[in-house]
Amino acid sequence: MQLECITRAIVSTDDQEITQIASRHGAEVPFIRPAKYAQGDMRDWPVFNHALMWMRNNERYEADIVINLRPTTPNQGVETIDLAIRKMVKHPGFDLLRSVRPAEYSPYKMVVMLPDGCIKPGVRPPTCVNELWNMPRQVFLRRTKGMDISTSRDLRLF
Repeated sequence: MQLECITRAIVSTDDQEITQIASRHGAEVPFIRPAKYAQGDMRDWPVFNHALMWMRNNERYEADIVINLRPTTPNQGVETIDLAIRKMVKHPGFDLLRSVRPAEYSPYKMVVMLPDGCIKPGVRPPTCVNELWNMPRQVFLRRTKGMDISTSRDLRLF
């Protein structure tokens, strides 16, 4: 562990390979995450709550600060994490600190996939577009699986 400000790194997982890798790199895996908290669509809070309650009930341990390092963005720099922790400590009124970065491409190009396979815009475009034929390319059509668009009348904004 290279971080100056972190005294414990707890990994919550249900995967034996991740357990071994985490342990090999100095993290603790004091419990195996129950299956109900290991689903692909599980939100963060139930996982955090389980881990924090397990630590409280089994080790009488309560963390001062909880850091969520997502496996989907593993390359956070050590200096960045230390700086974030120092800011949290310096400002005791903060109860949340979230890292952000510039989008790699326009948010108007981002879409959300719906359960039925359709997509919809992730960000709603400006509603001030009057000239349908002159819309910026970021403006998306209402969710659809396919349609013939040959005139401006065929276009429908959501």
